[in-house]
Amino acid sequence: MKKKILSIFFVILCIVGCNKEDNLPPEPLMPKLSMNSVSVEEGKSVEVTISSGKLPYSATVSPSGIVITTVEGSELTITGVKAGSATVVVKGVDGGSVSLPVVVTAPPDPLATFKDNPTPRWEFVRGETVSSTDPLYTFIIDKGTLFSSSQNKWGYASNDGNTFRLIEWGTSPILRTESGTVTVSSFRIVKEEQRTIWITFFANDTEYRVVVEKIQI
Repeated sequence: MKKKILSIFFVILCIVGCNKEDNLPPEPLMPKLSMNSVSVEEGKSVEVTISSGKLPYSATVSPSGIVITTVEGSELTITGVKAGSATVVVKGVDGGSVSLPVVVTAPPDPLATFKDNPTPRWEFVRGETVSSTDPLYTFIIDKGTLFSSSQNKWGYASNDGNTFRLIEWGTSPILRTESGTVTVSSFRIVKEEQRTIWITFFANDTEYRVVVEKIQI
């Protein structure tokens, strides 16, 4: 009789235990990503495909401000905002998640080559370059004597006198040429080192890049 009671007891325990196992929620599915890490430039985007997890997916970023993310179906889009490192966590609706390290890099400096060369010169971005080493031109440094203007001036004139360019900068940057005075826009000193200044500006929809020598007072 005792053996019969024990057998019944063990059967009940087995049934209860089996029912408990049957009632356990399924393990969350771990999403898989098409990339193990991402490197992206500021302002550019990278597409990452998500698989194996449970739709719909969501994504969070830490720290904020480095990238922005959007998720559409199984596609994760990561867009660089500013240089730095962040972690994107992709999560399925069942709670399964995976982390993706992201590095955002600054875009290449479009003026890098220009700033690497200290030779005084004028670069017509869609044309020629006139250098202070060219014997056909005389380079001019002036403050307060030419054209009755006290602004800094730096430029060149052809030896025959038919062509000249003179950038004036101070309170009102202008460009003087053999054809007259031209209004300057977007005047910017992009680099200054010892006795050399790198300048960019626009005049008549033409971009100029000029390397000038500092005027010695």
